[in-house]
Amino acid sequence: MPLKYWVIILRGLWFLGFSKNTESFLNAKARAKNASEKLVELAGEHHSVLFVGHGFLNHYVAKELLKNNWSGPRSPGKKYWEFGTYEFDIK
Repeated sequence: MPLKYWVIILRGLWFLGFSKNTESFLNAKARAKNASEKLVELAGEHHSVLFVGHGFLNHYVAKELLKNNWSGPRSPGKKYWEFGTYEFDIK
């Protein structure tokens, strides 16, 4: 079977909770939520932060930031070297 089909099948199984010997989907989402909370904390302290991650984590961190009234793209990008810039306007 071609690799792209294996990726779809295995990612689907991961979303459904099959994650032997690796981080579960729920744990990965919790890690993204924790990362977004830390970014908010650091941004409040330093006014500017940089986060570098991989596609899945970037997507869920962005989702959490947007839920907390930050502005930026819905998705930080899916291709190599794409990025998203998110801002929080303190008034």
